[in-house]
Amino acid sequence: DFTMKHWSVYTGSDLWISLILMIFSGYVIHGALDLGVGTPREPGSGFMFLGTATLLGLLAIALFFRATLGRRQAAGSAERTHGWRILVVVAANFAYIFLMTPVGYVLCTFAFLFLLFQIYEKGSWIGAVAWSAATSVLSYLLFSTLLQVNLPQGLLRLG
Repeated sequence: DFTMKHWSVYTGSDLWISLILMIFSGYVIHGALDLGVGTPREPGSGFMFLGTATLLGLLAIALFFRATLGRRQAAGSAERTHGWRILVVVAANFAYIFLMTPVGYVLCTFAFLFLLFQIYEKGSWIGAVAWSAATSVLSYLLFSTLLQVNLPQGLLRLG
């Protein structure tokens, strides 16, 4: 008996997150097509949006099938969600977006990653600082040096 009443109990939050991500990716794909996709040799404004939204949509579909066809939980052991984690990550994303230009890519990325490591991994502070610093500096070097992408420097003046 698989009714709507038991749907969320069996599948947990993965089902709802996947549905939201599918809707969001569809919206972004629609916007990317309106911008113009172009070709891989001459990409249009919507090329990267289309690619990332398509990937997000495919991952959301995979998550949806895993949530509905995968291991189903018993009615008494519903998955416990941590709503405060979701709110902190959403707020951190908005802060990351709005502070990127004034603060800079490296510092914002470091702070964002450090927060994520502390929320989801609960490891040592030294490990979180080391991984966050290494990831932000290496990604900055990759994008700015190799790919020659202009990233906001903000408070730090690098290279």
